[in-house]
Amino acid sequence: MAKGSTTTTLLRHLEAKHETEGKEVRGKMKPPAPKRKAEEEHPDEPEAKKNSLIKMFAQESDAALDKRITDSIITFLADSGVAFQVVGRSSFVNMIKTANRRIKLKSPKTYMRLTKVKAEEIDKSIRDIIKTIREEGDITSVAFTTDIWTSRSQDAYMSLTIHFIDKFWHLHRFTPFVKPFPQSHTGVNISLGLSDMILELNLKGDAIDLTCVNDNASNMKLGIKLTPGLEQYLCDNHTLELANGGAFKNVEGMANVCKKTKAMAKFTHQSNVALEELKREAAKEGIPFRKLKNPPDTRWSGRYDNLASVLHLKRAIKNLCDDNESWEAFALTQTEWKLVEGAVKCLKPVKRMIKALEGEKEPTMDKVIAEVFNIQTTLRTFINTPGNCGYGIVFARELKAQIEARFPDKGTDRVQRRMANYLSPKFRGAHLDQYEKMESTKQEIEEKIKSYTDIPEDADDTINVDQGDLSPTSKMIKRHEEKLKRMRTLTGPNKSKIRIEMDRYEGYTDPGKNMKSILEWWRQHEAVLPLLASLAKRILAIPASSSKSERVFSTGGNIVTAKKNRLSPKNVECLIEIKENMAMVDNFIMED
Repeated sequence: MAKGSTTTTLLRHLEAKHETEGKEVRGKMKPPAPKRKAEEEHPDEPEAKKNSLIKMFAQESDAALDKRITDSIITFLADSGVAFQVVGRSSFVNMIKTANRRIKLKSPKTYMRLTKVKAEEIDKSIRDIIKTIREEGDITSVAFTTDIWTSRSQDAYMSLTIHFIDKFWHLHRFTPFVKPFPQSHTGVNISLGLSDMILELNLKGDAIDLTCVNDNASNMKLGIKLTPGLEQYLCDNHTLELANGGAFKNVEGMANVCKKTKAMAKFTHQSNVALEELKREAAKEGIPFRKLKNPPDTRWSGRYDNLASVLHLKRAIKNLCDDNESWEAFALTQTEWKLVEGAVKCLKPVKRMIKALEGEKEPTMDKVIAEVFNIQTTLRTFINTPGNCGYGIVFARELKAQIEARFPDKGTDRVQRRMANYLSPKFRGAHLDQYEKMESTKQEIEEKIKSYTDIPEDADDTINVDQGDLSPTSKMIKRHEEKLKRMRTLTGPNKSKIRIEMDRYEGYTDPGKNMKSILEWWRQHEAVLPLLASLAKRILAIPASSSKSERVFSTGGNIVTAKKNRLSPKNVECLIEIKENMAMVDNFIMED
């Protein structure tokens, strides 16, 4: 018999043709083992695992599939900024059908209508979130950013973003409003618009600190000033950009340098021939090629990006300007190159500050004074270092003067910045000592906490503070630590609860070391520093810049383009609200 064959055929032949022999062979054969059920094969398999396998292979209902696909397409339309007509094109339909033939796509008009429904759902979710945490007493401070933007189709919009920290020390930000704003942009109209928005969120009249962060436009400043119960904070990035602009304007020759470097970047962006010439020359010089930056005038740090990209390709650009007629108009003199070098060195810490204050996921108010201090220190060092070019020193002096005028006493002129600097475990007011504002800031903190907290005056003053070995990260912080220790020793016994907490807070040994998140630090220490923690939640919720509003209108610019300028203001509003809020709402629900 062949290897691998069976005896079934032979046995059937014997039983059919040779009945006696067949019965004899069948009797000698071993009976086959009975088949076991799946449950008997895997008696220990969990019921949950069996059910999950059933669900895995079960077909999704048509209704559930339709809802999931509809939500995904609406998200795609808002996130990508493509026209509604895209979902009706045969190529898009074929792509979806290739993925799943059961999917039935709707018409572009239907998706347009459903986009409004989705935006209303998200809008309701935001209001429900605010209502719930407000009723539970989780909101103590709300900060807004606001701005006005005019689209390519000449439709004006007013945005309002909201920022707050909940009881779990999570920083949330939503964009509940991107409203069409057809009326004239006067301070009175802006105030009326803001009042209506805040009223819709049901935040008026509550014992909540309301702060609005905005740019330096006179109509916007007036609008917030006229809005009852709303404190104004001017965007620090916008203020810093005004200081930069003043330096570029006042330093002789700098305006002409910027004009040439911007024209150079524009030339390489518009001419492929020029771009390839620059690439080849960079390769000859052994310089890693990077495109020249040509950012819009309105972009923060745009001047630095442009000058830094030109300086990086200096040798290649000089060669082209010397040997190529098409590049001659962009040639920089030796003096102008020195201005570029000096400006790039001086603007590097400015760029770092702008980036630090643009963040959304972590508080930024605590960073302002430290960043201004760093900029001024860098500029002073540059000015006093022998061998630095005189043209660069001229620019550094002007920039330093401009920043000092815009941020007096290294930014310690604003109470929000002072409190945030003290409430930062990394600094604990170290920068405030430079201008003798430490004690006055502590008094301001004490008065602020008393304004919203009922604190009994008869407090126990026996507090054991762990003073351990100090390991500060800078000489200034080390001197500050020693001063705090002396002050605690000299202070009398009659202390308020707030002052006792301050002593405990100042007694920590290098609390900012290895600190990854200021919010996480305060969450961990809320139980032992409840009064200071309550203030930290109020102050750290205020963003130092209005970057969120800038990003909202960047989204709008991606939706209303030269080829898509016929969208109705309502559709633009809905698409922006979905894009800016959907992930935030989903994250809040998951965290909750």
